[in-house]
Amino acid sequence: MASYKNDSTIIGSAAQTRTGWSMANVGHFSSLDRDDLAITVPYKSGAYATYVIFGTQADELPQVENIDKYNQGDALKIIIPDSIVNGNNKFALTVQKVGDLNGDGYDELVLTFPYYSKKSESTVYVIWGGPHNKIGNRAANQINLADIDNGDNQRGFKVSGPGWFGSSASGIRYSAATKNNANKNLVDLAIGDISSINNRGGVTVIYGRKGSTVGSWKNIAMQWEGSKSNDTFKLVPKDKTTATAFISSSYGSYAYDSAYVTDPLKPANVNLGAQVIRVGDINGNGQDDYVIVDPYAYNSAAKGYIGGTAYLVFGNNNFTTDHLKLNALSKTEAIRLHGMQNSYLGQASTGEGYMTNQTVTGLGNCFATTTPDATAPDSFAISAPYYKGSNSKRSGIVWVIKGKKAGTDTVGKNGTLALDAYHEVSNYTKQFSRKDGYAIRTSRDAADGMGFGTAVTTQDMQVGDVTCKALVISDPNAKRNGSKVGAVYIIHPTVPMDKYADDDGMVAIEDLITASEDVNVIWGDGANNMFGQSVVSGTFFGADFGNDKPNSLAISSPDYANSTGKVDLANTQNAN
Repeated sequence: MASYKNDSTIIGSAAQTRTGWSMANVGHFSSLDRDDLAITVPYKSGAYATYVIFGTQADELPQVENIDKYNQGDALKIIIPDSIVNGNNKFALTVQKVGDLNGDGYDELVLTFPYYSKKSESTVYVIWGGPHNKIGNRAANQINLADIDNGDNQRGFKVSGPGWFGSSASGIRYSAATKNNANKNLVDLAIGDISSINNRGGVTVIYGRKGSTVGSWKNIAMQWEGSKSNDTFKLVPKDKTTATAFISSSYGSYAYDSAYVTDPLKPANVNLGAQVIRVGDINGNGQDDYVIVDPYAYNSAAKGYIGGTAYLVFGNNNFTTDHLKLNALSKTEAIRLHGMQNSYLGQASTGEGYMTNQTVTGLGNCFATTTPDATAPDSFAISAPYYKGSNSKRSGIVWVIKGKKAGTDTVGKNGTLALDAYHEVSNYTKQFSRKDGYAIRTSRDAADGMGFGTAVTTQDMQVGDVTCKALVISDPNAKRNGSKVGAVYIIHPTVPMDKYADDDGMVAIEDLITASEDVNVIWGDGANNMFGQSVVSGTFFGADFGNDKPNSLAISSPDYANSTGKVDLANTQNAN
């Protein structure tokens, strides 16, 4: 059994800044021996910033008065002046790790500003990883994104496009170079745009370039090319020198507001690209797979209502096209995961302006297994924090999708899987079962607050000699002793989920806590602080990781102290 100890707390610098609204483990951003933690401060004019707190081998992060007081060797500050921010949108809506975009061994990070600019463009900023991020005095160890706007690309570059370009961004493996085993750490940059193609949505992929140096990438402006009438419409770079691809559903004849979508393989997209993320090798073919989310899609399972669809696209060396059309993919090339009525599958709330990109996570290949098998396919989790179920009683669901090895079994059936465990109506036959995975809920009634699964992530834990992943689930509206303090749940990889879930895969988190000592809870320390709005894990501090000691967790409370916000760093201590 494990208990969790608070080792560090990072406090925001001013009220109404909502420090910690979005966070990310940005990996080996400044060094190769520890992870770095990125924290956004998105809500107050004059204080827009994202901070990267550098990982350390010390037992805890440096203790400072507030997040703006770190020494230059301990943190990097990324700022943007008010003069170019659209007041209707927030600075750094999300921050994500990209991975290694140029093959130098360091991870890049990305900040997204969908529909942000007074220049009538949306922008994604990529900040280069490397040891240079720790060098210099405080003035030198900050990045003003206005400099990148003006063409100074020594610290990073921007990609700009129309509409909601930058609705999401992360690293995936799409191009031939990133699928080459010799370049196993190289990634491509995938950028979602929920407004592409008459508000259907799409994803632009900027190819990684091994051997390119920091500072050699210039700003990239995207524009439309092709024809809607023959389905060649796509975003491409204006300068034609940057290698890219475009992923869309298919322009076709599917009206985005159609109430009569009957083909399970061809949902009508509304916000495709709200999230795109790597999830591991789900079909066991040796290639990384990725998920593209449309929380507002109309699909055959939801029967004319907004349900949402997540495309699980299998890694395939044959996917080298510069225009991938999802609705043309066969049942062996992609699986459509369909949310039921009003699920908003894969979105943390029902508002487009509050996407935080933490509703999908890979789980590795040994979650819920007592004996890890190195040859097993990976699994992943996707949440629907605002899904109430058919009885309008649920307060969010986290779905665990089991990996299935290609050639022996498959995820779903005939290219689709309806996430319908909680669609409990007469004369309806459910598709989802325990064979497909698990549907985890909380016992709290929807009327008492939604949000179970606002953030899902993982925490590395040792199972024998194997590193497995625990599933971490946040619920900012969880109650304790009648007070809405929020909670973060940790389901260890050794918990026998098949034993506790019913035939439909349904199980309540409270029942798991009662049944297994390997399910832990971290409670917030005050009411209505949004504890667990964002949760990430990593080797942020401490010299002795591995063995039976998991990574630490960073948990944000953006509404703490008049929305000043704070981030608690919780380390796991072994206990009897």
